[in-house]
Amino acid sequence: MSTKEIRKLRHKFILVSLVSLMAAIYIIGGGIIVLMKVNSIRTIQRTLDYLVENRGIEEEDTLSENKMTFLEALLPQYNRYNDFYVMEYDSGGNVTLFESSRENVSEKVEAFISSVVLSAEEGYSNAGSFYVKVVENEDGSYTAAVLDCRMENAMLSRLFYMAMVICFSGFLLAAVLVWGLSKKAVQPEIENVNRQKMFITNASHELKTPLSVIRANTELLEMMNGKNEWTESTLSSVDRMNGLIQNLVMIARADEKESKGEVTSSDISTAVQESCHPFEAVAKSKGLTLTERIEENVVMNMSSADVRQLCMVLLDNAMKYCDENGNVVVALSKGKKKGSVVLEVSNSFASVEQTDLNHFFDRFYRSDTSHNVDQGGYGIGLSIAESIVEQYEGSIDASWKNGMIVFTCLLFSR
Repeated sequence: MSTKEIRKLRHKFILVSLVSLMAAIYIIGGGIIVLMKVNSIRTIQRTLDYLVENRGIEEEDTLSENKMTFLEALLPQYNRYNDFYVMEYDSGGNVTLFESSRENVSEKVEAFISSVVLSAEEGYSNAGSFYVKVVENEDGSYTAAVLDCRMENAMLSRLFYMAMVICFSGFLLAAVLVWGLSKKAVQPEIENVNRQKMFITNASHELKTPLSVIRANTELLEMMNGKNEWTESTLSSVDRMNGLIQNLVMIARADEKESKGEVTSSDISTAVQESCHPFEAVAKSKGLTLTERIEENVVMNMSSADVRQLCMVLLDNAMKYCDENGNVVVALSKGKKKGSVVLEVSNSFASVEQTDLNHFFDRFYRSDTSHNVDQGGYGIGLSIAESIVEQYEGSIDASWKNGMIVFTCLLFSR
């Protein structure tokens, strides 16, 4: 895994963590608010029940004493914040009783409360912040209780907004902590990747010297004693080792190209055409047919060297694994999105059922499980291609259709 991939994984982890945390915070906070609201409504209904049941006033009781009896019986929060009204109507709809927790009730307020009651249905109902209970008596009269809960609703609203602010503040604090701690957590992995790159570079440099000595000594033996199967095998192994070293260095450098530097406008069509020329002779020698479907005048802000390397890596892979007397096709076109190009390299490949397309871009993976050296592959060519594509914020994937395996690269202009 490259440094860039580790950072992408870290960002995904941060995103998933924060989304999960936000969901949990707001579900818990919302649940608490809902429970408080439900409990408040139940308390209001119990209060209305009490008001309806204790509507009678004995003549010898003073009005103030009767109000105090009502108020002392109610829960503390309603004693402090809410006004109540109890009204009785005869069967003709005339008011026979009007009781209130307020000392002086104006005619305007009384008319408003009456309109609230008259518009309410039997049972529990509410009109805004006024909660009503209407009960029909046996003689056809009605008893109604009204509870003014404006202060209660205002308190719940303030509590709701306070909870949202606290949750959002907690989320921001958690985001800062997760960002900082995740950076510290992945730092050892980034350092490990950098050490791996350094090891590949140093090991490659150190291996070149003994390989050069082995080649020189073997060639000297051939000059002195002539060629034989042993010297040819040694030189073939040296060439293979040199190729492997070059590929390792190439892929290490590709992983290091994370910053987008200055890139000039390049003729991508010409770059792809020039990349195909060396493979024409290879295709002819193997009995393959190389077809070019390259759109003209595709010019973008991309490195022509990167395009050539990408095209050559895919063509080299196609030539190695193409079926006998098969076809290799190279196609280049402008992408649907502005500033993008699509490069496709395909080859005949009948035995796809024996191959796992999902692992094609894994390093050192080879579809030939025998790892036959005659194929000349190292299992890292497609990984190099993937690294090049990632530099241009693009994508590469492998698919199979009508006997052809197709590698599709989507590249974006820098």
